[in-house]
Amino acid sequence: MTQRYLFIADQALFAGSACRDLLDMALSAAAFDQPASLLLRGPATLWVATSHARPGAIGHKDLFRQLGALPVYGIEPIHVAEDDFRRFASEPPMAGCLMLDEAGVAALIREHDRVIQL
Repeated sequence: MTQRYLFIADQALFAGSACRDLLDMALSAAAFDQPASLLLRGPATLWVATSHARPGAIGHKDLFRQLGALPVYGIEPIHVAEDDFRRFASEPPMAGCLMLDEAGVAALIREHDRVIQL
């Protein structure tokens, strides 16, 4: 039975292992043909800020490679809570992001069978 998974990140990219774990779970679900989506909220919205999205910008390439691999696994676009992004970032998001207002975030959550937040 196919389940639609939504993975919600709300921590800064290098705040701990939760970010890597969440991306691993999302890629694993997609690799097993389970529809998966990614939503960034709070400080996690900086994952896609242009200045942070360059490999090597802050010395961590592996997680940026994983972010770049998301479309290969069918996890696109990267959904971003617009209000949070505006609060935490001062530059535009990288390509492949879909900004959502609070109503859009709520609708996205309702569209999924399973929601995992780390």
